[in-house]
Amino acid sequence: MAEAKSTSPNPTETEAEDESTASWWTFKRAIIVAFSIFVGTYVLIFLIGLVAAIIWNESAASFFRYFRDLMTIALAISSAMIVIATGILIVQIARFINLIRSEVKPITDDTKQAIRNVRVTSEFVQKHAVEPIIQVQSFLAGLIAFLREIILISQVLQRRDSDKNQESDTSTPSETEQKEGEPQ
Repeated sequence: MAEAKSTSPNPTETEAEDESTASWWTFKRAIIVAFSIFVGTYVLIFLIGLVAAIIWNESAASFFRYFRDLMTIALAISSAMIVIATGILIVQIARFINLIRSEVKPITDDTKQAIRNVRVTSEFVQKHAVEPIIQVQSFLAGLIAFLREIILISQVLQRRDSDKNQESDTSTPSETEQKEGEPQ
């Protein structure tokens, strides 16, 4: 059982490996590598040309004239391709702007209208449903507080009356007799 666990890859280890390989190819690192390859290629071509010029004087000159003409043609073709690509890019940007005007703008207008409708609906609900409920609830809370205070006052008065009655019941018999003997 333990061997099966050790042979299966640990998910955290594979995630760490994926993160380390993914983080190695950052945008900055890719630019540096591409620039290094570009510069290295030109330096290598220059060194090959320098060595060939030193070793083969006359035959190297005709070869490099041919190579120069070939590079001039390649640069002309690449320049034409750049002009064509720029034209295609301008056309695509114009189509994209047209798409934004014709497709996205109506969607944003509809969204703005929906937001306005939600705002009006929420104001209507607040005015006709929420505010009356709050007013009724406030009134009932005040009524309950008022009734509670009335009940507390009546309980206090009842206790006071019962205390007076108890005092009169607990008074000495001579006092009661004196009160009875007095003319009314």
